[in-house]
Amino acid sequence: QPISVTYDARPIRLNDQPVIFLSGSLHPARATVHTWEHSLDEAVEIGLNMITIYIIWAARQPSKNAPMDWSFPKPELSSWADKEWDLVWAISSAASRGLFAHLRIGPYVCAEYSYGEIPEWLALSYRSLIQTCNVSFSIHYDD
Repeated sequence: QPISVTYDARPIRLNDQPVIFLSGSLHPARATVHTWEHSLDEAVEIGLNMITIYIIWAARQPSKNAPMDWSFPKPELSSWADKEWDLVWAISSAASRGLFAHLRIGPYVCAEYSYGEIPEWLALSYRSLIQTCNVSFSIHYDD
């Protein structure tokens, strides 16, 4: 169902009610379907109402001309092997528990990953320019 989002001098309002987001971060690249669902259940249990999901560019596009891949690694030998495990499912799974999803989209997310999870093929080409405003580097993430 649609939600009306507004704000005034201080709070964000959802359907005219002030809201404070209490969030925890999850990294789909470090999770399985089973641990994802378990973590979401625990988030609800401790009173969180939002999950921050890291969108890791290097995991989505490991080589320069590869298409973006929004799926996540699946365990092969388990009852979870047939389940859809991608970004849409991860967000939907959070929403089905009443959690909002905050997508932490790169290109640089830090998160203790090599090069801040900028793809290695790009980071090695522009090593000294990663954290600067440089057109020759940024054209790769403007697409």
